Amino acid sequence: MVASNTVKNCLPRSFYKSLISILREEIALLESLKQNLSQQRAALLTHDISAFLKVLEEQQLLIAETEAKSKARESVLKTYLHNPAEFRLSQIISEGPEEFKSTLTRLKVDFNRLIKQINQYRDSNRALIEKSLKFLDEHLSRLQRFRSYGYEKNGEMSVTKDSNLNKQV
Repeated sequence: MVASNTVKNCLPRSFYKSLISILREEIALLESLKQNLSQQRAALLTHDISAFLKVLEEQQLLIAETEAKSKARESVLKTYLHNPAEFRLSQIISEGPEEFKSTLTRLKVDFNRLIKQINQYRDSNRALIEKSLKFLDEHLSRLQRFRSYGYEKNGEMSVTKDSNLNKQV
């Protein structure tokens, strides 16, 4: 375990191998989550509620798996580093062995790129959902006004016996 805020030549190869393995798994999950958000967007744009709900269920599973993998990464860091909060991945890369630097750098870039793309999809999807909800609210209020004009919940027109609509000419 590293006691200070330096990792230079202190961490075993197994630490780097574990970190690389977990980052690869996390990146694969993030790729799946990005694809899922893309499918969610398509379902929102086509107003396909059943597809949206199916994608949402898959999304919840992917998020749970991603969070579990993130905890596994934190566990590896805690196992080898005295105070993992003091260390950034860039520091671990820069002070680590040369043989792992390029792989870790590429994984870091991929990870950050995916997080950015996922956040963009989430923001876009959130805006689409808000727009859809606003649309539904506006149209629902219009439909509710028709109810006061004599329409029942089942869509039938409610006409009293004394109404002119029931009288024959």
